[in-house]
Amino acid sequence: MEKNENGVAGDQHDMSKLSEMDAFDPSWSNEGIHELEFEPDRLRKGKELLQLLAVNIPAEKAFTLFNGKQAYIIKTGHQDGGLCRAFMINDEQFIQRTNILRDSRKALERLTSCEIFIKIEIVVVIGKSQGIKMVRAMVKDCIVSNESPAPKIRSVERGLAGKDIEAVPHQLHEKQH
Repeated sequence: MEKNENGVAGDQHDMSKLSEMDAFDPSWSNEGIHELEFEPDRLRKGKELLQLLAVNIPAEKAFTLFNGKQAYIIKTGHQDGGLCRAFMINDEQFIQRTNILRDSRKALERLTSCEIFIKIEIVVVIGKSQGIKMVRAMVKDCIVSNESPAPKIRSVERGLAGKDIEAVPHQLHEKQH
């Protein structure tokens, strides 16, 4: 078999032209990095999107982050940073309290205008910041203190008849203290 000037046999690929080809460079150029530095919100939203997709939140719900909504992941289980681990709640209590939370999910979504996803050891909330704050408080009270959200939701709804949703977190805070 004949060899070319590079010593490669004729039926093998000729690599002599490789240097002339435009190589694909997967690294970011400096221009791309500078552009992203000026858009930290995009980076944060992208990170949140990946976190939501990683915990099996439907993509169409996760992409609402780019329409002005925010997301918050509440660790409720025994993982690092989880409420059960921090407050020494056993598995039986955790399951019972998570079921109580599940029973109130629809009413809490209506009240806060947030979407709530209750997973095995996390609760994911997607919505506006005021609604997320309210959901966080109720989830913590339910998991840590075994307080059902239902009575609080009814109380706030009664007090809200004809009022603005912005007043809800303040009313809830006042009722708790």
